[in-house]
Order: sequence, then structure tokens, then C-alpha cells
Amino acid sequence: MNHFHLLADKAEMIHVVASSVAELIRAAEGPFTLALSGGSTPEPIYARLAELDLPWERVTVIQVDERWVPETDPASNAAMIRRSLVVATGVKFLAFPVHGPTSQVQEYGEWVAALPSFDLALLGMGADGHTASLFPGDAALQADGWATTGTAPVQPQTRGTLTLGALQRFERAMVLIDGADKTETLQKIAADKGFPIRRVTDGIAQVDWFITQAAAGKTIQLF
Repeated sequence: MNHFHLLADKAEMIHVVASSVAELIRAAEGPFTLALSGGSTPEPIYARLAELDLPWERVTVIQVDERWVPETDPASNAAMIRRSLVVATGVKFLAFPVHGPTSQVQEYGEWVAALPSFDLALLGMGADGHTASLFPGDAALQADGWATTGTAPVQPQTRGTLTLGALQRFERAMVLIDGADKTETLQKIAADKGFPIRRVTDGIAQVDWFITQAAAGKTIQLF
């Protein structure tokens, strides 16, 4: 089931999404697995979460995907998650191996598969309709198992990512969309289920779409 939330701006997105994630963590009676995406949109949301009094000892944070760069690189998703959330909270964090062989990516998938719950994945959407590091036309969309390598059309090209099937194991997802460059794609994915973001979310029971007015534009057809 899709729920759409139209937000005035990025500031409102930060407040609403952080509050929504915190509410789910507080309501959980046992272990809570939180899958986090990289990029500039979610970083202030993670920083806001880090300021809240939450039972972080029950939470395990995993990565939705990673660029194949060392953590000293500004493009590293793991580095962003550590500085915005992990350092302040001490939450358990499973990071993707980088520059590792395929066997290490598969091992990461095995770690994820062994987690006791799959509660919430925070996802983004690129202007081409990709999510995680599942890009249109890439072989990673067809991968089995829990984690795989993918190829992006931009640098850094090599990525590690949870598979489509792994993301669909989550009980719930939140999709965060901001920026005028996403407006046209939002219109397209309403009618075309072939985009990676639709392929992922159509297999998850509950999906909350948080869309800023800048991304929605003047009119938007929701699905």
C-alpha cells in the first residue's frame, strides 16, 4: 500500500521523516533493522535522528548500497552514515565491504540475511528512476541472493547494493524525493512499473513516499 506525503520543503521533510522513523523504532518490541541509503538528501535526517532519545541498543543499521570508494572519499555512503548517526548513537552498523572480491559482497548479504527482522528501508530515487544502486538496464536488477555488485552510469561506477529481492523482504519502506530534477520521473513512474524504484516498492507491503513540493511540481499523478 502506498501512502503519499507532500511536504513544503526540505526542512519539513527532515522533521517529518525523522519523527516517523523514531516512532517506528520506539514502537518495536524487539530488534529493529534499519536500512539506510546514501546521498545528500537523507544526511540531515540521520543527523536529526541522532539527536533523539531512542533505544539504539535494539537497532542494527545496514547499508542499502555503497560506492566502491574508501571511507576517506567524500562519496562514501558509509562515512556519511557514520558521521551523521553512528558516532553519536553507538548504534550497531554493518557496512558494505569496499574494493573487495565478489565473495565479500556475498558475505555481506549473508550477514544481512541472518538479521532477526527487516523493519524499515529508507530509499531515494534518482532522476533516472534508480533506487539503491539498481539502475535501469543493469544486470544487478536480475541478481539473486541478498547483495550484489552493480554498475552506475556515473562515477564511481562500481557499486555494492542489496538486491531487489532483499529490499522486498522489508516490511516497510520510506522513499525520500526532493529536487526539481525528479518531477518528470515522478510522472513517468506513475504509469510505468519498469523503473527500478517501482520494481522495488511494488513488492513491499507498506511504502510511504515523502515528496517535497519542489519535486512534485505543479501537478503530479500519484499511483
